[in-house]
Amino acid sequence: MSDMNAAITGGTGFIGSHLAERLVSSGYRVRCLVRKGSDLHNISGLDVEVFYGDMRDVDSLKPVVEGADYVFHLAALTLGNTREDFFRVNVTGTENLLNACIIHAPHLKKFVHVSSISAVGPRSGIETLSKDPPCRPIDYYGESKSAGEKIALEYRNRIPLTIIRPSTVYGPRDNNPFTVLRYMKMVRRGFYLLRGSEKQYISAIFVSDVVDGIVIAAENDISRGQKYFLCNEKITSYDEICKLTSEALQRKAIKIRVPDFVLNARAFLKRKRPEGGPLSHTRHWICSSAKAKRDLGIEARTPLPDGIKKTVLWYLKHGWI
Repeated sequence: MSDMNAAITGGTGFIGSHLAERLVSSGYRVRCLVRKGSDLHNISGLDVEVFYGDMRDVDSLKPVVEGADYVFHLAALTLGNTREDFFRVNVTGTENLLNACIIHAPHLKKFVHVSSISAVGPRSGIETLSKDPPCRPIDYYGESKSAGEKIALEYRNRIPLTIIRPSTVYGPRDNNPFTVLRYMKMVRRGFYLLRGSEKQYISAIFVSDVVDGIVIAAENDISRGQKYFLCNEKITSYDEICKLTSEALQRKAIKIRVPDFVLNARAFLKRKRPEGGPLSHTRHWICSSAKAKRDLGIEARTPLPDGIKKTVLWYLKHGWI
């Protein structure tokens, strides 16, 4: 795909920076939209063009998408105070970008909207998610990602677009304090906490695999107007991730289960619903990438033990754990 122009929003982030690397190595001319004051460390040394702008400012989006062949939309607000905060960036910002593409990228080959499993929400059982599950997000972030998907689909007859829903993504540069990094830090200290009395399952995917899937979906016409989950087909749990982390660190770690009533009391005192919903019902963040494999041949190739070891070694090298 040499001589193609690709624009990335969120290009300095965890997944976005890996995507930028992948596209540059494939011969794309890459532009990254970044906010003023953003840390550019993840893309330093990469042959990318940096454009400063903001998803909430439609005029600032023109330079980065102008004449683009592919637009990869990864920018999103993941932490915020109010529902309006999330919707302003993740919904209105998405619509701003789509409108900018209509005007300034008339020959666009694909708009890839990178959403999240949070747009759908967790499951109460461990059965695989159906082909087109209903969206039942449980927090403002998930609600905004679900609404962002709906906005994108309203444009599918005007713009060639695809929606990607990654599961839990892990790997080098992942600084999300609430998922894999959190548990690896605990294991490094010799213990790890698990919530509730029942095992909770998740679908996970190594960052290089999710980036490969995003690019394959972008370059394939079959994906137009479609939604795809990306994950490793084998579900896992944070218990298993902690055990693999312990092996990679060659350090024993004690497992401590925090009872449901403790978490419920803590959530009540803070006057907010605990992450994952009511603790009386175990929720599983799982999905299936069967459709992506069937339509596009996308398959996660990194086994969990290999991915966890690579991640642990990177965190150790950079002093993150």
